[in-house]
Amino acid sequence: MKKSYSMLLLIFIFVLAIFFSIYFTKMQQNVQSPESTLVKCFNSSGAKVVNAEMYFWGEIEDIRYNDFNKLTKLSKDIMDDIKGESQEEVTVNTVRNDYIQEVNLSTTMKNNTTISVVSQIRNDKTDKPERYISVRILKELSNDDMEAIRDRVIAAMDRYGIDAHVNSCITGSFEGKLTDKQMNDVSKAIFKGAEARKVEGIRERNLISVSAYSPVIDDYIKVDDKKVNLNLAIRYNAFEDRTYIWLATPVISKEY
Repeated sequence: MKKSYSMLLLIFIFVLAIFFSIYFTKMQQNVQSPESTLVKCFNSSGAKVVNAEMYFWGEIEDIRYNDFNKLTKLSKDIMDDIKGESQEEVTVNTVRNDYIQEVNLSTTMKNNTTISVVSQIRNDKTDKPERYISVRILKELSNDDMEAIRDRVIAAMDRYGIDAHVNSCITGSFEGKLTDKQMNDVSKAIFKGAEARKVEGIRERNLISVSAYSPVIDDYIKVDDKKVNLNLAIRYNAFEDRTYIWLATPVISKEY
């Protein structure tokens, strides 16, 4: 009797192990890059793309870049890595005072994509000045290639030991004013595509704003101890008679 019970227990544990192995393998296969999920969910909304913006930032830990000339060269090298073989002219602006040293590089590509690279040394009158770099990519009227852009910029920053943080946002619009039902339908379609669950949200006149968590996006931030990696806002602009939509991961970092 004991042998039969032990055998059944072993079989149960074996079956359970197989089940969890299949479940976690399936979940791992479903995990996608934040940008691929963002584009997929935005496209399900039916909105027209206004622009797509990606913002990367990180701390420069190498103390060699306390030298402003070396910081400038770092910025130019990263800009060249992102641009690739494109020959567009790069504008360089600098700011130097007792509190900050900054170099700002910007260029506009032929495909209506703007790239800016900003590096800073912040002097707070201590022996350890802080060094930061940020990269902003803005694509007008398109959300194409966001995943490829992410990979390229992260690789460029990683080459210099910079741990990049990323925030991506797609802005779109609908003609006219959406009804409450239409706004709800858009929200449901977006979150269904990401298998996302609502974390928190607000609803006011002409505005919906919702933060959510999606298990298929392989990144998140913590907000009040809750995981968040998807942020949606919908607002009607009476002046333009147009309803705007913002969809970002992990959060919307611009005014809406």
